[in-house]
Amino acid sequence: MGQRGWKVKIRDRERLETPHVTLLYKTRAWRFGLRSETFLDTESDPTEVPKDVVDQVLASLARPPSTRVGPHVPGEPDFIGRTRG
Repeated sequence: MGQRGWKVKIRDRERLETPHVTLLYKTRAWRFGLRSETFLDTESDPTEVPKDVVDQVLASLARPPSTRVGPHVPGEPDFIGRTRG
């Protein structure tokens, strides 16, 4: 993705928004919800994001939670709906 100018940023410190990644291309940005697996914005057209970029994001979400980077928050559901203790 990086070779073609695409970047993916994880935005997990924004307390008032649903967990999401931001897909960046040059000066454009699209927010992609981690729980809903849908685009969150209406002003940036999701059809402008190549399918293989979205597929790579979804593939990384399909990895087991133990291989992901991020803080463990007790009682918060993980990405597949189980509550972590």
